[in-house]
Formats: sequence, structure tokens, C-alpha cells
Amino acid sequence: QLVEIGYDIDPETEIALGEAAELAGKTQDAETHYNRGLSSFKEIEDKRGEIDALHHLGSLFDFVIYDEVKARKYYEDSLAIAREIEAGWELSFSLRGIAKFMERDGEYELAERYLREALDIKVADGVHSAKYEIINLARLAKTQGKLDEYIDLSKQALNLAVEEFNQDII
Repeated sequence: QLVEIGYDIDPETEIALGEAAELAGKTQDAETHYNRGLSSFKEIEDKRGEIDALHHLGSLFDFVIYDEVKARKYYEDSLAIAREIEAGWELSFSLRGIAKFMERDGEYELAERYLREALDIKVADGVHSAKYEIINLARLAKTQGKLDEYIDLSKQALNLAVEEFNQDII
């Protein structure tokens, strides 16, 4: 409503408003805010901001609207930018998002390669947890019937989660 009456809203606020709308179940409003944020980030040539907006749009279409075609396109667009600027953890998020679609399409080797690349980035980063990459690798192993690998990876993810929990308590 503020935009409609002439107020400029910075792109980070647009993303935050999109998140609030998404949590409130207002998916159309969320999409609108994410797209406005994306447009603004493009205008100011903020590549990391573009990646963030594309991640939000990908997640919205993946987990809320259930439009796999659009979700995958947003993740692919974010991946292209993340590779271009060597974006670290943002790159790992894009890789993980696309790997899920590859797994669904039966492209297991490529999905595993993307997930392992995402895992390597997170481990090298040392700041962001790699548990989600490990969980996704475990799920992929289970899908392929590699149960021993599935169990080993699941244990690794659980151990990381316990470590993080213990660090939060200290």
C-alpha cells in the first residue's frame, strides 16, 4: 500500500515484508514483495541481494505454491548469479535447491555432485552449518537404496545438530 501512494521501500524491507506476508499465508503479497525486492536489487546492481530475492521466490514456489517449474527456474537463476560472483553460502543454497529437482527427475549423479559441492562450500565457510547438505545427501542415498550410506550420513547430520544445540546452550 505504501508503494501505491508513492513511498519508496528499500529492497531489504521488501524481502522482509514478503517473509511476513508468506508467514501470514498471503502468498500473492509475498510474491509481489519478493519481486519488488528483486527489481530493486537489480536496479542498484546488488548481486547478493538478487540471489536472496531469488532464493525467497524459489522457496515460495517450492514449498508453498508447489510450482516446481517456477521454483526450479528461480533456483537456477540464483545459481547462475552465485557462480558468477563466487557467492559462498548463497551458492550452496542454490545448489541444494536445484539438487532436489534433479533427484526428483532421477538425475542422481548430478544431484549428488551438486550436494557435495554445496557441502564443500559450507565446510570451507566454517560459519554456516552443513547439516542440511548432509541431510539431503542422506535422503538421496536412501532414494537410491544405499542404506548403509544413508545411515552414516544421517548419523553425521544428527551429530552436527547435537553439537549446534550444545553450543547454543553454552
